[in-house]
Amino acid sequence: MTDNSDEITANLQRAETSIRAAKDMIEKGYYDIAASRAYYAAFYAPALYCSNKILTQTNIAELSHQSIAYL
Repeated sequence: MTDNSDEITANLQRAETSIRAAKDMIEKGYYDIAASRAYYAAFYAPALYCSNKILTQTNIAELSHQSIAYL
């Protein structure tokens, strides 16, 4: 099993950044951009849980929309 704690940390940071950006865009009235940022926060959140499984138990070598859908 590989240690992918750096990737997990990076995905957590991406999710948090996307949430902050979504909130900022809502405050400014840019709802379409806020929705996009919220989508990516939702994409990165399961990645935190799934990244170890993706990288160690499947033949999917990197995190993508396909790999999240695969699980």
